Amino acid sequence: DNNNFFGNGILVHNCHLLGEEGRGANLESLIMVFTEDFPNTQILGLSATMPNVEEVATWLSVLTNRKTEILRSDYRPYKLKHHGAPYLPGQAVVTENTRIRMIENLVLSKADETFLICVFKKTFGHKIYKHLSKCNVSCEFHYGDLTLAARKRLEKGFSDGHIRVMICTKTLFVGVSRVVRQATNVVITDTYSGGK
Repeated sequence: DNNNFFGNGILVHNCHLLGEEGRGANLESLIMVFTEDFPNTQILGLSATMPNVEEVATWLSVLTNRKTEILRSDYRPYKLKHHGAPYLPGQAVVTENTRIRMIENLVLSKADETFLICVFKKTFGHKIYKHLSKCNVSCEFHYGDLTLAARKRLEKGFSDGHIRVMICTKTLFVGVSRVVRQATNVVITDTYSGGK
């Protein structure tokens, strides 16, 4: 009912989820229905990781029949340091075992720091979890097959400092602004997702 809506805008936080399988289609449908029911509503989309900003802006302009403005900012509340693990000459791929050892060395060398370890394959996340657990590292693995209650419990445990290392799939690390603040280090274990 249009008479029950008192706002003049909606905020789409983590709008990069538009590209996600499943959730993205739901979010897209919600925005389409909302703009149809409330055609004068302003839409503010936020994302720090959206690669196709212009494409989404064009879609919103067509959808709303109005010009969409793109605002860009390099502001980051936390200083980012980028480190990479070099490939050896002639080495095409760093094996999972090599990456697990690199992660172990990094985690053990920074015993007072927290880590968010981002994986693209659940099987690899389980391997890291088992390996770090054997090294007596306080760690957990956050992934989509867990219940919502279990995922929230892990997020709270990490935020409260009870979990030192959180291994996660993109269910958590896409748009982790709230959780990543608790991590001293963010490790991305690969440069591609699902072979793409």
